[in-house]
Amino acid sequence: MLRSLFGAGALLLAFLTLLDSTGRGQPASTIDRVYYRDKKDGQIKEVDAELKVAPGGYQVVTADKKVAALVSATDIIRVIPADIPGFDLKTIREPATIESKREWEKARVIHAEMAKKSASASEKVRKYLEFRVAYTSARAADDAADDAAAQAKGAEAVKLLDNFLTANKTGWEVWAAGSTCARMQVSEVTVTADKEGEKSTERRHFEEASRSWGKVAKATDLAADLKMDAALQEIDTKIRARLFADAKGLIDEAMKTAPAGAPKDRLAIFNLAVKFGDNPNPEDGVKAIEAELAKTKDPLVRATGFGMMGELYLGKDKPRDAMWQ
Repeated sequence: MLRSLFGAGALLLAFLTLLDSTGRGQPASTIDRVYYRDKKDGQIKEVDAELKVAPGGYQVVTADKKVAALVSATDIIRVIPADIPGFDLKTIREPATIESKREWEKARVIHAEMAKKSASASEKVRKYLEFRVAYTSARAADDAADDAAAQAKGAEAVKLLDNFLTANKTGWEVWAAGSTCARMQVSEVTVTADKEGEKSTERRHFEEASRSWGKVAKATDLAADLKMDAALQEIDTKIRARLFADAKGLIDEAMKTAPAGAPKDRLAIFNLAVKFGDNPNPEDGVKAIEAELAKTKDPLVRATGFGMMGELYLGKDKPRDAMWQ
């Protein structure tokens, strides 16, 4: 009888311990939470699932092994690990709510603190926290109250994003990190004055942006259409950096795998921009590009054409003509 009472007491103690740990927010799930944008209605959906690489994107696979959706890397918002050592599930997921309120700096601080306390965590957790710190740093820079703060925060964010791209060759985050890094690099302006201080030159960081897109284009698990898009962005920024020889090499390489239609048409326009951009009278290429645009109504092809005509005018020091393009 006494043994039975002790056995019952042990079971009760175990149950109360489990109940207490659940009440304190200990992980009840062993599967990640995936946030993604639904293609049909554009709404953000969240589901306990894991991502699996698949042709055309990533499968969102639920705990019962069902595929909830096939999503592009461009439509994945975040993937929160179910377990970060030293933190309960409520704390792990709290920054998602904060980010939804656009409190980017607050979310950055929380993620940075988690990263500091999780130095020995798994590669998956390390990658998650490293990306969130870099990404929220970039968004905090976007929303900075003044130009000086935006510039300082932006420079730090670019450094973090570039480090992430260097360390990680796979994962949906590569697209988000690369596109954000390139955007911020193009937005950054460096002003250089001449020796007399009378004339200054502004330089946008197109060369650096092209390197960021190049890293994205080499991501091994990225869908083919996004790899091609990244390659096209790399070429575009190479031309804007006036690195015509580099751009030509990338164009020739991309032509080998580019599908017919908009990708090849855009490459043809880039070819004309390189051909005429690297000669004494670059605006001679404007008519050649206009002839190509007359053949299509595709908005991406036309946008590429107008952008490259603008670059040709800039090459001839005609910023006003470039602006109209």
